[in-house]
Amino acid sequence: MSINLENVVLASPEQMEFIIEGMRNPMNSWEKKDSREGCEQGLCWKTCNFSPHWCGSTPRYVLGENDRSLMQRLSNAGTEHRKYMRMMPVYVRITAPLYWWKEFDTYKVGTVANSCSTMHKIAEKEFTLEDFSYEHLDIRTRKILEETIKALNDYRKLYINYNPDDFEIKGCPSKKDIWWQMIQLLPSSYNQTRNVMLNYEVLANIYRQRKGHKLDEWREVCKWIETLPYSELITGLSIGSDQSITEKPPEWLYHTPFEDRSCVDFDTVEKALGFRLFGWQKDYIISDCAYTYASRRTGKTTAHILRHLLNVNKEPIDFSRPAQSKRMDIIRQDCRDIWEKLRDAGIEMRPVFWSNEDKKNYKKAALLD
Repeated sequence: MSINLENVVLASPEQMEFIIEGMRNPMNSWEKKDSREGCEQGLCWKTCNFSPHWCGSTPRYVLGENDRSLMQRLSNAGTEHRKYMRMMPVYVRITAPLYWWKEFDTYKVGTVANSCSTMHKIAEKEFTLEDFSYEHLDIRTRKILEETIKALNDYRKLYINYNPDDFEIKGCPSKKDIWWQMIQLLPSSYNQTRNVMLNYEVLANIYRQRKGHKLDEWREVCKWIETLPYSELITGLSIGSDQSITEKPPEWLYHTPFEDRSCVDFDTVEKALGFRLFGWQKDYIISDCAYTYASRRTGKTTAHILRHLLNVNKEPIDFSRPAQSKRMDIIRQDCRDIWEKLRDAGIEMRPVFWSNEDKKNYKKAALLD
């Protein structure tokens, strides 16, 4: 077994009503809401002849065209505009190998999980080959796994049948020592089950980041995501089509009232970067305002870098010394990438010292001036 996803629980009709109401709060557009609790045949209005109360169809929540269209536009506009997706829960029981769970655990925000414990229950049952994911093992490595399983079961028997009186000879292991043998010997291919709570925003990040991953498990998860109701909000694919939805976000997302008064030529900057900046990013770049968005992958790092690079009246940025942390090294590399694009486009920027040589050359030029 590679990965198994089962017992999926989604938002109830009452929750969907609440989510859509909240989605429409910013523009007070509640009167445009057209979703209702329905059945397999369609929407169940009061006069509908297919009322699930008597026709036997399974009741479900059916999105109306207005609500679906707004959801898709907000989803396309980015994480800061599609907050409703964080309110759409998905509960699922997942059984997967430990090596996959290590990667899944990088998704900390918006996830909760209760797992079967290897700490407390590792000796609960005998180990079998079916407890592990081994589909890619060859004859030699499978034999190694089988030998490991045999060793685990040997220690399990010692642990279960442990009698202190049998281990009085100096140097013999204690019960905890035997437990440690199982804990540290357990391969990462061991399948663990967890009941997990996610939301549509987390699934959107997973789908975007993992759909081409080398692990089979991630590709299976992405296929499962495509089967969820309204999965087009996550994947960006229209129903029954392999083509991306081409509907553009509203134009007002990309503008701020203050950009015309700024000395920054945002048209040239956007052309150099290869993408458009949101209005809030432009506000941040040209003003002293603080961040509006604290979520990851909203564009705040790009805005922060541009704010520093385009403030030509400030002192030079000194990157000649090594970065003090891995995070700062990543941000510095992002800054270098943006700096090179703006430089190639001939955009005036604040001086940046990428090396001691850059610093020396700048000081020499300053003396000549």
